[in-house]
Amino acid sequence: MAESSITRGIAVDPRVKNAKAVEMHVNAGLFLRDAVSLRENATAGQFILFMHAIELALKSFLHLKGQSLKGLQLNFRHDLDALLAEARKSGLEVGEADADAVVSRLNKYTERAAIRYDFSFTMPLVADVRRVTQSILQATKPALPPVETPR
Repeated sequence: MAESSITRGIAVDPRVKNAKAVEMHVNAGLFLRDAVSLRENATAGQFILFMHAIELALKSFLHLKGQSLKGLQLNFRHDLDALLAEARKSGLEVGEADADAVVSRLNKYTERAAIRYDFSFTMPLVADVRRVTQSILQATKPALPPVETPR
């Protein structure tokens, strides 16, 4: 078998103070895109993609607010409820009224990686998870520097 690899890079405006947070948010968007491409299949893999998109978006937001990546990993691991609560304390406003409920239901299956090994699970509707995930990504989107127009 031939060895192969893919290298992907993200170009970030040099004026951006925290390129890692931007990179995390870009990747959250890619996980969301991949989950959405599966339409209404409601597979474990699709929910894992949604959950990872939420986790990355919230960690990106908290990293932009000054939390270290190491601290985020150690203090929150994959706890979506705790990440959302901490992000709200740091000023995050998510437009969906049921965001906490949807995230909490998803979070239940991150414990002990249950969704990866127990395939009998009751999740929210894919449409609800997609809507809430999109809302979280929109609310956590990093502000980029304004474009300077030449004179």
